[in-house]
Amino acid sequence: MLDDDLLKQFWSLTKTDLRLEVYKIISDCSMSFRQQHLDFIFEQISKHTPVEKLDQEEFSCLSELAKYSRTRDPEFAQKVADFFWNLIVASGSKNLELVDSCIHKYRELVRSWTLEQKLKLTLKLTECIGDKDTQSIPCLKLFKGLIKDQSERTAYNPSSYPSSGGYPAGGGIYGAGVNGVSALRNRNAANAATAQG
Repeated sequence: MLDDDLLKQFWSLTKTDLRLEVYKIISDCSMSFRQQHLDFIFEQISKHTPVEKLDQEEFSCLSELAKYSRTRDPEFAQKVADFFWNLIVASGSKNLELVDSCIHKYRELVRSWTLEQKLKLTLKLTECIGDKDTQSIPCLKLFKGLIKDQSERTAYNPSSYPSSGGYPAGGGIYGAGVNGVSALRNRNAANAATAQG
């Protein structure tokens, strides 16, 4: 029932005081939209909204739409990821809060990617960091965030633990194998000795 004319009429409310409510409704209904709805909303934000007018609401809206389209339409999720990527590395935006928000949303989108996909992304990011025409600080922030997300995922992923229990290969947070357990015991013993006086 949500035809193009009705969707345009609804979207026009983003230019009024009802802007926040519109984005909330879109986020709440993100699982129910059809492909033409997703494409329309994406185009309105990515092509018809100036970069300086973008804010948290647009980012959250796109992120929600992409999250639920990963299985239905991976291409749409990739389009949204590319949009965030371009804002981070290509726009040269001076608005640090905007860039930080893009980095956060981009990290959420790629967190479940395979290691092979993340390796390609890391190589691409390394090229951007070395490019004199690209803003280095946002790239470095994204690089650091991606490494942090992956190390946390590896450290806490139950499937990466051996069947006998214990820590994953590579040692998780405290190092590998027995040394990792020893490091944890030593730290706990030191904390206990400090607490006792």
